Amino acid sequence: MTQGIIQSQGNDDFCSFNYAFNQALPTLSNTPPDTFLWAADDFDIYIDTRMIAALLQIEQTFNYTLLQLNLTGRLPLNSSSNVSADNPQLHFKPSVVPVSKVVEDQYQFFTSPLVTYRLSKQDSATSDNRFSANINAGFDFLYHSANLRVSRVDDTSVHYLRFGKTLNENYQGSDNALDNFAYEFGDIQLQRDELVTRSGQSLGLIVHNGDTRQRRSFSSTSIEEFVLPSWRIQLFRNGQFIDEQFSNEENKVLFEDIETFYGANLFELKLYGPEGQQEVRTKTVNVGNNQLRQGKFDFLFGLTDNQFRLLDGQVSTTGIGKATVARLGYGLTDSATLSASVQRLWLEDEIASYVTAGINTQLFGSALKFEVSDQDTGGYGMFLGWNGRFSNNLNLNFSTRYFNNFYSDAYSQGEDIKHISSLRLNGKTEWFGRFGWNASMTHRAYEFDEPQSAFNVNLNDNFLGGTFASGVSVSNNSSDAVTGRLYYAKDVNGWNLSSAWNFIPSDRFSTDNFYVSMRWPQSLTQHRETRIRYRRDTDNVLEIRHQHNWRFESLNIGLAASVMEGGDWSVNLSLTGNTNVNPYTQSLNFERSAGATAGRIDAFAYLDDNRNLRKDPNEMPIEGLTFTGSSLWRDKSTDANGMVRLNTGARVQNLTLKPDSLPDPYMLPASGKVQILTHAGGVNKTQFPVHTFNDVEGTIYVIGDSSSRGAGYVDIALIDNTEQIVVKTRTESDGYFYVNAIPPGEYRIEIDKDYLIQKGLTIQTSTLSFTALAQGDSVFIDDILLAREASSSNENLAYHSATVEPVSNPDTLHKYEIQIGIFRHSRSIFEVMKHLPIAPESIQFHRNHSAALTYVTVGRFDLFSEAKMILQKLNQHPAFSHAFISPSARYTGEHWRLESVLEDIQELIQSSLRQIESSSAERLCQLAAYQALSSINPMIFIEHPELMLLPNNHASPSFYRLVAPAGATSVCDDDYYDAKYRSGPLSVTRESLLTKQ
Repeated sequence: MTQGIIQSQGNDDFCSFNYAFNQALPTLSNTPPDTFLWAADDFDIYIDTRMIAALLQIEQTFNYTLLQLNLTGRLPLNSSSNVSADNPQLHFKPSVVPVSKVVEDQYQFFTSPLVTYRLSKQDSATSDNRFSANINAGFDFLYHSANLRVSRVDDTSVHYLRFGKTLNENYQGSDNALDNFAYEFGDIQLQRDELVTRSGQSLGLIVHNGDTRQRRSFSSTSIEEFVLPSWRIQLFRNGQFIDEQFSNEENKVLFEDIETFYGANLFELKLYGPEGQQEVRTKTVNVGNNQLRQGKFDFLFGLTDNQFRLLDGQVSTTGIGKATVARLGYGLTDSATLSASVQRLWLEDEIASYVTAGINTQLFGSALKFEVSDQDTGGYGMFLGWNGRFSNNLNLNFSTRYFNNFYSDAYSQGEDIKHISSLRLNGKTEWFGRFGWNASMTHRAYEFDEPQSAFNVNLNDNFLGGTFASGVSVSNNSSDAVTGRLYYAKDVNGWNLSSAWNFIPSDRFSTDNFYVSMRWPQSLTQHRETRIRYRRDTDNVLEIRHQHNWRFESLNIGLAASVMEGGDWSVNLSLTGNTNVNPYTQSLNFERSAGATAGRIDAFAYLDDNRNLRKDPNEMPIEGLTFTGSSLWRDKSTDANGMVRLNTGARVQNLTLKPDSLPDPYMLPASGKVQILTHAGGVNKTQFPVHTFNDVEGTIYVIGDSSSRGAGYVDIALIDNTEQIVVKTRTESDGYFYVNAIPPGEYRIEIDKDYLIQKGLTIQTSTLSFTALAQGDSVFIDDILLAREASSSNENLAYHSATVEPVSNPDTLHKYEIQIGIFRHSRSIFEVMKHLPIAPESIQFHRNHSAALTYVTVGRFDLFSEAKMILQKLNQHPAFSHAFISPSARYTGEHWRLESVLEDIQELIQSSLRQIESSSAERLCQLAAYQALSSINPMIFIEHPELMLLPNNHASPSFYRLVAPAGATSVCDDDYYDAKYRSGPLSVTRESLLTKQ
């Protein structure tokens, strides 16, 4: 970097570059390293942000709170002076396919449940056989999403059933409070507020307008996920490790009271299933934009009963029972929201009512919230919270609650709390590789009891390529005043290792509990996991457990064994998978577990004849089509009705119809990558219209009386019957043009008028119109002929050079030629010619413009016997076994033109040798080198007669150089015929090209 050079140091197969700058790059305050890092995968390109700062000569900092890159320059950019720009060299080929269509989530009248199940049978040394069954079932019912969770152990069952629906999902930005209306009922999860209610599971009904920002606690949040038992879930916030938990027997995991700080809180959950599943889910909580827009209303109404479940009936007779809430919010300004609520709780044998009012606002780049709640018993409670940021590396969250004869569901009367204050800090430090840290301090004061205080600090970092976290808690309200925890997780060559140690420093760092979990490298058919656990407060303190899973197409089978301290043991056999009814095959499908959020996609493919992207009654479905997006679909294809059901474990699923599965090569899907949104148990339907297309190709020739040549680099346009230009293209150097994916219809070809005027040409072809067939096909356009407005007799349009002979009437000079092939495309000729077993004296290209075919012949013989002798040598090669002798007169007539005559290649070599010896240039450009003359495409000498062909040794050459003159600045550029097949020109001296004797 100090010399102003950036040079690659990676694998040359991936990237190769070397950039030099006009001046050395300056040294910034955050001095860049000697090397930068970058990487690419199937989804994106990742670059070192320090490289941006070095290239632009600016400062860069990354705001981890807002997940934002800040670039600061010392000097203003003068855009007026940037009159032109050079395109930088690309070191990769973009392979990311953009999404062409998004299909929003859909709710159906009824869908068959998609059931994820786990059946387990356990036997142990100290207890009877234990049977457990866990089921998560998702389905749609009356256009509502539904989720059923069942947990059964022997004869005891627990059931949770929830329904929900969101109306007008696409109106999230509307100012109308009735837009985005949503509700849920059944066994729902309650959100905590600041003073009255706590989070928990309850039977009830919640109705709101979809804006959940006012329902969250100001300084913390709860994150819940539904998964079968024994899943391990890691929680990260903005890349910092927070906690790890295992899912319980109720088929869920719940992270409660997770701190949130000002700005964007990106929560990432990494889920590891016991059968080898791995998922990543994200949730973003923004603190600081909780306010409603000015004039917008937010409302919520709820009825709940904590003592009942929808299917199980009454499950408790103690604690809070029924509850009602009505809450209204109003955007006073864009940065301030007023709120008011009325709540009623049935606490044990009495009813308590609460009226709460508050304001939520932004203040000097921070968020401030104040609430006061009046209880009908005469007491009141207050909440004050401030959430702000001191710097990019330090966030602060402060809250305090004061209670005067106040009690509620969140703070019971028995706790007798007077006030609670908490201070939470989060940040990163530049020390030791920039590790993250969290700290919290809480103080509780009681009416009669002694106050309690707690302090907690956590450090986390990426250590040795893994996730490291440590924490210490100090409290005066427990027997263990100081507790600590260490956590580490890492992936090593397919192994996944995680461990946690909870210890008590005051008791000589004695272990409270400890575990190590090791997931073995996975295969397509097997998954293994070994776990060691120590728990001081259990009878069996130490346990070693190993689980082996076999994966089959229809289910997973798991066998686990545990050995515990004291001789106890247990063996567990489990079956897991998914099952659902496929309406198209009329069968009950069993599949191995697809994850915790499995949904379904019904894809329908049909031939869209009128191209209106809608299925019309006369349009036919297409059978046998397959899709990309999941390895589970490799055996799935559309049936005779064009339908297929695809299971997905992703809430956002990308789906692409495989073009190679279409029954006709002239068919293409109307949409590329389709992004489909799903929900657990739902069925989202999408259509894949298929269109036919045509490939159009032809050649434009400039003709004389007896010769012709391709008209290179001519702009042409295809115009439909509405006089609209469908596509523009340009002929190649030999006059050939090709256009693909042309819809059926009537078209005409329009040739650039400026080209015709400049060259003095007129169109001789009678019609330039053609029809692209409805069923799709390759359309071969008859040769388009251009003639000069005034041409002399027997005008030869080919370039005169050592390689091209002036065209005369071949019937008057020579009688016989050997025809070796007929070609539609001239570029195919030399792929055949390079296999010629002999070097003929000449090669002729005869073009029949009526048939649009080129006839290739070799030799020009006066005697038939001479031609027969050469033919016998040609017939010895299989590629020329059907060559034959033909009279030269055959290739003359109204529609025949002689494109070119290639003379003996040795004449070209001799001419090149004379030219290089007489040249005064010091440097020339070597375009390529050939070991065999038959590998050289003769067309390059026809197109560019200034090129030379030089042997490396006059007596016995081992290779031949293709050489071009250098430019005025001795810079080599290869813009000659077939340049795309050559790697690049080299600058060489004239002396190095002189042939050795």
